[in-house]
Amino acid sequence: MTTEHAALAALDRPAHDSRLLLDGSGAHPAAIPPAARAETHPPAPIAAHQPHPPNLGEAKIAAARLDSARLVNATLSFADLSHANLTNADLTGALSLTSATLTGVTWSNTTCPDGTNSDTDGGTCVGHFTP
Repeated sequence: MTTEHAALAALDRPAHDSRLLLDGSGAHPAAIPPAARAETHPPAPIAAHQPHPPNLGEAKIAAARLDSARLVNATLSFADLSHANLTNADLTGALSLTSATLTGVTWSNTTCPDGTNSDTDGGTCVGHFTP
């Protein structure tokens, strides 16, 4: 009888029981001595990690509703954002806004690329871009 079958027989559960958790050895956790069990840790959260910032270079997003959008470190070179709503959007570190079309953009509580807030910057992020 294999280790897996012995462990299953000891638990009086069928081999196909989906409630059983098997490790790489094929043995039921109860059959593995505590000293032999590998210590595990939960995976690190990835929400804060953004490996590839959005690239919206040359995007035609005029009149887009981008309220509450998270565009951190986004590339916006030559993007058409005319009449876009950027209320509550986060543009921290966004690049190349100087070449974007920004006519009629709604800036309200927007985090500007330099980290300031549009409400305290005269209702706009113009002049608060990163190089």
